[in-house]
Amino acid sequence: MIAANPIGLICLLLVVLLIAISISGWLKRRCKLSLAAAFVLVGFVLINGIILIRPIPAMNASQIQLLTTYVLLPVILADAAYRFRIHDLRYQRLKPMLLLAPVFLVALLFTFLFFLWAFNGQPGINLLIILAASLLILMIDPFPSHSTLNALTALDKTSSSNTKLTTLVQVESLLIGSLTLILFLGIGQLTDMNSQANLNHSSVTWYWLYWLWAFFGGVVFGFIWGVVGGLIATNIKNYRVNLILLSVIIWLSYLSSLHFFEVSGIMALLTTTLIMSKAHTQFLTPREIKYMRALFRNLRFMVGMVIFGLMVYKLQINVLINHWFIMLIAVAVFIMARAISIYGFLPLIVQLKHRQTMSIRQHVLFMSSSHSSLILLAVWLLPESTPFRGHYEAMAMALVILSLFAQRPNLPQLVQNLLPKKTTRGINLIKNR
Repeated sequence: MIAANPIGLICLLLVVLLIAISISGWLKRRCKLSLAAAFVLVGFVLINGIILIRPIPAMNASQIQLLTTYVLLPVILADAAYRFRIHDLRYQRLKPMLLLAPVFLVALLFTFLFFLWAFNGQPGINLLIILAASLLILMIDPFPSHSTLNALTALDKTSSSNTKLTTLVQVESLLIGSLTLILFLGIGQLTDMNSQANLNHSSVTWYWLYWLWAFFGGVVFGFIWGVVGGLIATNIKNYRVNLILLSVIIWLSYLSSLHFFEVSGIMALLTTTLIMSKAHTQFLTPREIKYMRALFRNLRFMVGMVIFGLMVYKLQINVLINHWFIMLIAVAVFIMARAISIYGFLPLIVQLKHRQTMSIRQHVLFMSSSHSSLILLAVWLLPESTPFRGHYEAMAMALVILSLFAQRPNLPQLVQNLLPKKTTRGINLIKNR
């Protein structure tokens, strides 16, 4: 690759996007592929074909890390938190949602054991690296896609359960996605420290105490910024001004917590956005809130195209040749661990409480766990000196490819099969004589 100004790479990716837009309609009709999947497919073919002729311009890892830290990640998290319908939790049963935590822990345990067996005896791999890889592949998107929510809404209309499937999936996505992101970054930084100097027990203990302070400190400072933003927003009746205020407050919460108070900017941003979203439901009309959420969704879509463009740049043929085994292992381990936790552990713990589990809830939880943007951003947030960073990136891209080309195109049809079949009434064809 040519170490030059990245403008050439940006122009190349824009050409790829233009071609993908041109054939996306045909791909959607024939293969049910989205624009993002068409972008990745066209980009993989075109860029790897160009590499055979001449090198492509390069971007430094530090440039991608800065772009991820200050632009891509805040937009993705703010969109997920603002579109999360926090007021729906008042009308839902909490017991099914409380089961999400032990289900995640069981999946993490089996993922760790699978990786420990698969990479037993590999040089340079320790328990921390295996734990980081386990957290990475369980890092689902913080908010389900629009097509997933539409399919779940159709299921909710036919379900008699008090806990809606849309709320259950949203809670799992936001909770598991955010928690695994912060834990993965903490473990990744610890492995990077371990590669630079020998850590003793006391230094590791202080590291995790500092991590806990950063985590809960981010919640505290995010709560303060959210309350301040909510109080200011109550005196503003114009939703356009509220949109500007929301953007300023969440960015200020994220940046100030990250750089001035040295706490978790991720937790501060999520807490601030959730509080201001709750405040908006009190004085904005449902139409105005829907409009603001649509703007966030469109902004997240454009940021998603940037992320997939960076993935196209990273997904070269030598990556598949050098990391094909780890990519297959990541996909297989994710499917097995997820299936064991949902179809094995979840019915067991429900039966211990003398209740019956709903198979439709298990199917929805298993099918709706998707990877697209957050898992890639998590890897790009790590320093370039992090051990096995290339392996993490290959695993992330494998799971994104699985989601784009296998899961999301077939998800509407799979959910449609879960809908109860309508009974066909007999038609009297006997005519009156």
